[in-house]
Amino acid sequence: MLVDRLASDDLPLSAEQAAPLIGVKTKTLHAWRQRRPPIGPRFIVISGRCVRYLRSDIDAWLNSRRVDTESGNGDRRS
Repeated sequence: MLVDRLASDDLPLSAEQAAPLIGVKTKTLHAWRQRRPPIGPRFIVISGRCVRYLRSDIDAWLNSRRVDTESGNGDRRS
């Protein structure tokens, strides 16, 4: 079960809690979720109006957005 595997520092966060960690507004997270396909960090839908984010998913998404400046070509790291 997902809840059993969560570390204490990986408790589900609301969009209001997650947005400042990413540096965007809550409305931006909402817009990202509405896109097809959705963009942004992975999220969990508890119910129609209740969405949560895991810190580990936020961290993984942020790391996937890192740009390798040492290669000289500005490509994102894979």
